[in-house]
Amino acid sequence: MFRSCSAIALAVAVAWGGVQVVVAPAARAAGTTAIEADAMSVLTGKGTTKYVDATASGGTALALTGAVTVATNLSLPDSVRVVVRAKARQCLGAPIGRVSIDGVDIGTSPVTAATWTDYTATAPIAAGAHTVGVSFTNPFWLGCSRVLYIDTVSIVAATASSSPDTLTAAPVADLPGWTHTFADNFTRDAPLGSWANLSNPTKVVYVGSDGQQWLTYPQTFTDTYQHRPYRADEVLSVSNGTMDFYLHNVAGQPAGANPSPVLPGGTQYQTYGRYSARLKVDTPTLSEYHIAFLLWPKSELWPNDGEEDFPEGALSSTSNAYAHYARATGGQDGVGTGVMFTDWHVYTIEWLPGHIRFYLDDDLVLDSTKYIPSKPMRWQLQVETDGNGTNSGHLLVDWVSVWSYAGG
Repeated sequence: MFRSCSAIALAVAVAWGGVQVVVAPAARAAGTTAIEADAMSVLTGKGTTKYVDATASGGTALALTGAVTVATNLSLPDSVRVVVRAKARQCLGAPIGRVSIDGVDIGTSPVTAATWTDYTATAPIAAGAHTVGVSFTNPFWLGCSRVLYIDTVSIVAATASSSPDTLTAAPVADLPGWTHTFADNFTRDAPLGSWANLSNPTKVVYVGSDGQQWLTYPQTFTDTYQHRPYRADEVLSVSNGTMDFYLHNVAGQPAGANPSPVLPGGTQYQTYGRYSARLKVDTPTLSEYHIAFLLWPKSELWPNDGEEDFPEGALSSTSNAYAHYARATGGQDGVGTGVMFTDWHVYTIEWLPGHIRFYLDDDLVLDSTKYIPSKPMRWQLQVETDGNGTNSGHLLVDWVSVWSYAGG
C-alpha cells in the first residue's frame, strides 16, 4: 500500500484500507460524526455529480469523475480515525482515494470494491475546527471511465474507540470464511521459570487449562537486532489471566522471549489463517524492547516465502504492520497505526489467497495484495531486544485466538 506521515498531532505513518461491509447503510457508533458525501463542497478541481443509489445512506451518494477534492469544515473532539464508505467503477485500474485533514494526507488507497465498503484512515486528530477532505487522484477515460463513489465520511472520536482496562474472553466463533481452531485465555497459572528451554525448539513448555500447547525459542536462539539469547526462563509466566512477558535485564543485558502455539494436529503450521491477540504494556518506557507478532515461513526461506508482522515496533512507541513480499527481491507494504502499546488493543492478521489484511480493534488498517505467501507459516509472539538500557516492565497478553481458512 503506502507509508506516509501526518503532522496533525505528531509524526505517524497511517493507512487507508478497506473491509467489506453489508450494502445496507451502516449504523454509526456513539462518538462518531457522520457526513453525507453529497453535502460536501468542492475544494479543488472539478468532476462531481450526485449519484442515486438505494443502498447508499439517504438514497444518494457522490460520484467523483475528475481530479477533485471535496471537503467540509467541522468542529471535532479528539478523534482517532476517518472512515470513508466508498465503492468503485474500475477502468484499466482502480480509482485511488486520499483522505486529508487540514490539507495533510492521512491515508491513500486504491478503492477496489464494487459494493459499499468502509475504508479507514487512522491518525490522531486534535480537538478543534478542521477541514476534512476526500480526493480522487487518478481519473481515467479510455473507452471506459474510472469513477470513485463516496457515500459517507465519518470521524470517530477517541473516546468512542478506547478499549476497557479489563480482561475479556477470546473470540471462539467461526466467522465467514474462517473456522475457529485455537484459543487461550491463559487461565492456568505458570510461574516464572516454568517456560525454561535450554536447547530444544520442539519442547512443549506450557499446557493451558484446556490442553493448549505452547513452544518457545530456546536459549540457543538469538534475537534479530542485538543477537542476544531468548530467555523464556526469566521472561515468560502466566498469572491473573494473562501471558506475562517480564521484560528486564538478565545477566546484565535486556532479554526477550518468543513463544508459539501448537495448533490442532500437533503442528505450528497452516497455509492461510486468521490470528488475533489482545495485549498492552504496563509502562511506556520500554524503548530497548521490540515487538513483532509475526507469521514466519516453515521453509525458513526469507524473503522468498514472505513474513507478516502485526503488531510491530518499539514498545515505547506506536504499533506498525508490515506485509513482506514473498519474492526473492523482498519488499513490503507497511502502515503505522499511531496507537501506543500502553492501552489494550486487539491486533489481527488475516492471511488468505491474494490478501494480507491487518485489523486494529476490528478496523482494517492495511490490505496488501502484492506477492502474497502461499506456503505454510507459523505464528511467533516475538518480543526481542533492540538497544541497551535498564528499563523494566510487563507486556501482558490477555488472550490469543486462531482460525483456519475455510474459503469463500
